[in-house]
Amino acid sequence: MGSTVLILGSVYLRKCLDLRYLLDILTEVINGIKSSRSYDIFIINDDLNARVGSLNPWPEKFFTGLPLNPLTSTTDQTICDRRCLLMDFMLDNDFILLNGRTISYSPAQPTYGNLGTSIIDLVSVDISSLHLIMDLEVILEPSLSDHRPVLLTIQTETPVQHLACSSQVTPSIRKKIVWSEEAEPRY
Repeated sequence: MGSTVLILGSVYLRKCLDLRYLLDILTEVINGIKSSRSYDIFIINDDLNARVGSLNPWPEKFFTGLPLNPLTSTTDQTICDRRCLLMDFMLDNDFILLNGRTISYSPAQPTYGNLGTSIIDLVSVDISSLHLIMDLEVILEPSLSDHRPVLLTIQTETPVQHLACSSQVTPSIRKKIVWSEEAEPRY
């Protein structure tokens, strides 16, 4: 991505675990990253098992001049008891929820396909990175996961250059991560 430094956190918090405790640990991790790393954009993509509806604690002035809606719009108006802890966490750590704010993702569409109506996967960005967010879209094509992938478009300092492919194709070996039922209690 040229000289743009991206930090991307992917977080899964099980519904049965103590959310306050997990968010406290995550806060320590974020503080450690922010104090030890330089970055242009810091994004957290979460499977938090939390439905926040249209809750929007951020002032409209944060979005002035940006291609983002100051208010969130969603097809999932359900809220759960975890939402207040989650919003407090985002506010305390200077992150802003992107779901339901972008041109391609307003109103927010379901991110979890098992039931078809839940928005439990949330994308948030550090306030200092907000000006680099161009768009967020949930990919509605079928996949092997119950969770739908997202496409986040960010503005980078240098345009991405596409290199010509060589005529010689070299096969690559990829490691495949396989879910283990025996390992489930640890995670």
